[in-house]
Amino acid sequence: MSGMKFAFIVDPLDKLKACKDSSIAMMREAAARGHAVYTIQRPTLAARDGVVSARAQRLALAADDQDWYRVEAESIEPLTAFDAVLMRQDPPFDFEYVAATWLLERAQAAGATVWNDPRAIRDHSEKVASSSLPSSSPPHWWRAMRAISMPSSTNWAT
Repeated sequence: MSGMKFAFIVDPLDKLKACKDSSIAMMREAAARGHAVYTIQRPTLAARDGVVSARAQRLALAADDQDWYRVEAESIEPLTAFDAVLMRQDPPFDFEYVAATWLLERAQAAGATVWNDPRAIRDHSEKVASSSLPSSSPPHWWRAMRAISMPSSTNWAT
């Protein structure tokens, strides 16, 4: 295969729903364009002697939403071995998620191409992002990372 090698850090494959998961759509499109598709499970990310590696599974993808993949090969690979690494896993925003972003930052520093910047996905909460565009979003009151929608008639200035 002469295309690129893409590594997708995703939730467990058997938990993904092929009929609606955008990561699977991205993987299918990459494969259709002749690229190699690998998946990585977040717990397998590790650093040793300055090299960030993970257990990577090379996939063959199918159009069938029930039987959508087959693992062709599995190996431990440094993240620098991929042309692109994409963190596609939804958080629970816990210590393991934060640690994964730290490892991805180390991989970037070593030359890995991580398409979604680890610092940005860690520091820019999609839940709070709307507060930076108040004229384009409904009114919210942010308390301890929990948004409470407010009726437009509520006057919180008083």
